[in-house]
Amino acid sequence: MIITLIGGWYLYHIIEYGFHSLGHYVSEYNYIHKLHKQHHLDYPPQNLQSLTYRGNREGLKAFFLPSVLLSISLYYFLLFETFKIIMIEIFFLTLINDYIHTHIHLSHSWLDRFEWFRRSRRLHFLHHKCHRYNLAFSGLSHRIDKLMGSFKD
Repeated sequence: MIITLIGGWYLYHIIEYGFHSLGHYVSEYNYIHKLHKQHHLDYPPQNLQSLTYRGNREGLKAFFLPSVLLSISLYYFLLFETFKIIMIEIFFLTLINDYIHTHIHLSHSWLDRFEWFRRSRRLHFLHHKCHRYNLAFSGLSHRIDKLMGSFKD
């Protein structure tokens, strides 16, 4: 079970990096880019925080279909018990990621007291200024960015 959880952790970060990268791939057929671009318009580099979250939850719309297709694929390639554990883990990591991301854009978050959060905010704001860097935003790990050469501190 521990190996499954560790595998799920890394799988989540690879998926997150891949989906977010799609959000920055410009193509007239890439609806994910069109939806994700709205988030960057809501939070331009000169105005990255607000008292209330200005996002329209475009990520839910953008990544619903790819997530369903990925889930179906995992169902067919994994043992059912492994599939259940990984899907539950990915679900909770997604909720945590969304919560942290929302607070990153709030000007007075209760998470401001933590150094890891302030660092995550700084790295994410750098991403808003230069979209090529820090694509693996989860507030939890930047290993995939370091591996892919897209990490910038």
